[in-house]
Formats: sequence, C-alpha cells, structure tokens
Amino acid sequence: VNCGAFASNLIESEFFGHVKGAYTGATNSRIGIFQQANNGWVFLDEVANLSLAGQSALLRVLETGECRPVGSNRTDHVNVRILAATNVDLDQKVLDGSFRGDLLQRLKTYEIYLPPLRERSRTEVNDLIDHLMGRLNKLKKKVCANADEIIMTPEVRKVFLEYEWGKGNIREMWNAIQACAVEAEEGLLTVFHLPKSIRLSCMGNLEVGQPVNQDLDDIGKKRILGDQLSMVGAGHPVMDVVQTALGNDVPLNHVLAEVEKAVLEASLKRHDRRSDVYAALGISRSSLNQKKQKYQL
Repeated sequence: VNCGAFASNLIESEFFGHVKGAYTGATNSRIGIFQQANNGWVFLDEVANLSLAGQSALLRVLETGECRPVGSNRTDHVNVRILAATNVDLDQKVLDGSFRGDLLQRLKTYEIYLPPLRERSRTEVNDLIDHLMGRLNKLKKKVCANADEIIMTPEVRKVFLEYEWGKGNIREMWNAIQACAVEAEEGLLTVFHLPKSIRLSCMGNLEVGQPVNQDLDDIGKKRILGDQLSMVGAGHPVMDVVQTALGNDVPLNHVLAEVEKAVLEASLKRHDRRSDVYAALGISRSSLNQKKQKYQL
C-alpha cells in the first residue's frame, strides 16, 4: 500500500472499506485493505506520507484490532501484521510534529535498518552491480538490441564502487546503468557512457570526450582499452594491433576482439580457478565459456 497515494479524506475508506451511500460517489460497498488482509500482512510503503488523520486511523486498528467501515454500524475484528517502510527519519518527524510518536512506538516493535549505498561495503556494492547487470541483460533487447551480452568494463565498475551515491540510492545506480546501456550500441559499458554528473565527479578534470561510437578518437580508444591492455603487458603482439588502430582507420570491433582475446588468454594463464577469471574480468561464467569457445581458448 503506497501511503502517499491516498487523499486524507478517503484514507479510512481505503483502510477499512465503506458501505453503499456512505459518501458522495460511494455507489457500491467496498471491503477495506485491512479486512482483505485479515490473518495476513499489510505492507505500508512510504508510511511517513500518511496524513495525521490516516495515522490516527492506523493507530486505532493497531491498538484495538478493530475497524469500522465508513458509514456502517458494524465493527470488524481483524488480525493483521504490519510491515512499514520509509526513507526518512521518523524520529525527526515526531519532533517536527508531523508524525505521531505513539504510532511510531507501535510500528517500531521490530526495526530493520537498511543502510544506503554510501554506507555499504565495496563487496556489497559489487554484488549489487552484478545483480543489476544480470537484470539489465534480461532487458537487453529493449535497451541494447545489437549486443549479445551487455558487459561493464572494470573501469566503470571502479567508478560505481567509488561514487558517493546520494538520495537516489539503488534507483540512482540502476538508472545510471541503464543510461550507459542506451549509449553503448555494442554492449560494452565504458566511462564515456556514464551520466555526466557521475563521470565528472569520479574523474576530476580528466577530459573524457564524447560518448563512444564507431568513430572513436585516439583518446577514446586509449581510455576504453586502458584497463584491458594493462593486463597483457607492453610486449604482447596485440599492442601492435592497438598502435595500428590509433594511427589508422581500423574497425573498432576488430580491435576490441583482438584485445579481448589477448586479455582472456592472459587471465586464464594467471588464474588457476575459472571463478577467479570471470570475477577479475567482470563477466559471468556463461559469458566466459562463450568467449573461450569463440576464440578457441
């Protein structure tokens, strides 16, 4: 139940129902949320948005276990457990006088604090990024139809791990990932695809240029390939391919494929366990197997 979606004069009708003719427009009787949830749960989302009238109605049913449909003389007994959520400090709202202290005490029988992204460990944020990337790949036909798989470069992952996420929290991160995917026609999320506010916040005065496309300039190619090339070493033959690409017009897909193959070979030699390989490269297990088959590694 979204508590912010109800008009204050209709909150009791929504919670406890009403009988026909209880008020103008009540052409039929209606069962309330609490009667429908009898012997079950009611989830009150954004409970801080409840009006004072709604808070009083909620407190009454919590204390007595009884509710009365609007316009009725009948009292219904309900057995309902309440799960309430909010992203604001209810203790402060009590001090402000916009939330009832007695209702807050009833709701705080058991409290679960979910820390915002900025308070979470890098491991937790990294796991969340993996989850959101998996979610994104299920939607890839809508956001990046040309890609077999949408992949986040280690450089972008580092930016996400270090960025000071604000009030948007997970929604902000999810929107940023989707924004990257919309820009990344080939399915490779790079720093050039990041929203400007995030890019500038994490990269300082670095000139990152325009979003990447098939007409990358030299700086763009260097930034995209930087993390990957650092894994293979200066003497690797793939460096010749990159140097050629920087000085001539070479199809980007060809360059990225050569670098990808070289990075995979280097990582497979470096790590004994396959789980360490796909974790280090920021790809899924299935993606690693597909790439190994593609490059016959």
